[in-house]
Amino acid sequence: MRIVLHVCLCLLAAIGASGQALNPLKEALRVEKWLRANRIVRPEGVVWPVVPGDTSVVTNLYSGTGGVVLFYLELYQATRNESYLAEARSGADYIMTVADQRNASFEEAGLYTGEAGNLYVFKKVFEVNHFKKYNEAADRSFQRLSSKAKISGKLADWRYNDIVYGGAGIGLMLLQLENRQGLPLAVQTGYGLIDHALPAAGGNKWYMDTAMVRRKYYMPNFSHGTAGVGYFLARLYQETGRQEFLDGALNAANHLKTISNEDGWICHHDAEDGKDLFYISWCHGPAGTVRLYYQLYQITKEESWKELIIKSAAALMKCGIPEKRLPGYWDNVSVCCGTAGVAAFFLDLYQVFGNKEYLDFSYEMTADVLKRGTPDGQGVKWTQAEHRRRPELQQAQTGMMQGASGIGLWMLRLHAIEKKKNRLVRMPDDPFK
Repeated sequence: MRIVLHVCLCLLAAIGASGQALNPLKEALRVEKWLRANRIVRPEGVVWPVVPGDTSVVTNLYSGTGGVVLFYLELYQATRNESYLAEARSGADYIMTVADQRNASFEEAGLYTGEAGNLYVFKKVFEVNHFKKYNEAADRSFQRLSSKAKISGKLADWRYNDIVYGGAGIGLMLLQLENRQGLPLAVQTGYGLIDHALPAAGGNKWYMDTAMVRRKYYMPNFSHGTAGVGYFLARLYQETGRQEFLDGALNAANHLKTISNEDGWICHHDAEDGKDLFYISWCHGPAGTVRLYYQLYQITKEESWKELIIKSAAALMKCGIPEKRLPGYWDNVSVCCGTAGVAAFFLDLYQVFGNKEYLDFSYEMTADVLKRGTPDGQGVKWTQAEHRRRPELQQAQTGMMQGASGIGLWMLRLHAIEKKKNRLVRMPDDPFK
């Protein structure tokens, strides 16, 4: 049974970057000031460059304007300041105009890379604002997304299989649509993914796409691999009760168990230079992969899945982070690859299992995030290396998965807990409340 706990105010007396008690809303407002200072106003609406100073922009959820819109929606939820809602609407207007005018490619269909993410943004803006145009934009987005699927009988193929670009992430978004509107296509997506499964030790594995199969470059974890596909299949089983989807999820998880190390972690990829490389956060680390185990624990109630979660978490707490830099934990504070993603993971575990050590570690990681922020005008930014193989490329990004809006959303989640309120933004790939 899931244990739902509210963090009392005394537990929120964690130390922030200034040495004072953490004030999550104050930190989120500093993020807002930096984002507002770097916005670009265009006739279609407001847009944010991925990196301020570079006028190139994207609209996706990973690094683009979509993630900033979600931050502003959550900030409005926390403050009821109408200017923040207006900013979210302006960003959504820009995304809507661009999406209506272009013919997106396969790479731009995904949850974090394109149309499925746009659909999530439009739905969230409509949920808060109730302006008819955003619901209509969501309808058009759904039609465009549906047209990108290659349908063959009961199978839907999105070219990519994964959470970020492909069928697993798109399928999770489809499951969120009201009145089960997206369920038929989600089911076809599930069958398409089962068709793409390859035999592997203990069960089955999924490559990101056929190009990766040809290159023999296998990423097993959550963002681009087997763990993410298995997680979607587990969610699909919950919605449909179809045994083949649960079997697919179990085949994924049982395979992952055969390739995990003594800590329950799974290597980044299986090429020679990746076999001993272990990431720690959402993308390729236990903070993401454990989502599959948690979903299976929810479904089956088997203690072995819970034990694997606890084992992975215990190793994270003992590995020396945040002070120690590991090969898979470089100069990155982001939700995707770095410190913020780990902080969120441990709060999730605290809310599920009630172990105060998880809460303490979450705030230890959060304090490190804040310590590494850089004041910029009245706001704050985080300059980091997005890419492990390019540590010299240090940039301050605006987006959700590699930038300030993602860290701002994390601060707003902490604020919501402090005020005993539900968060507005919970991504489709998030199994936690």
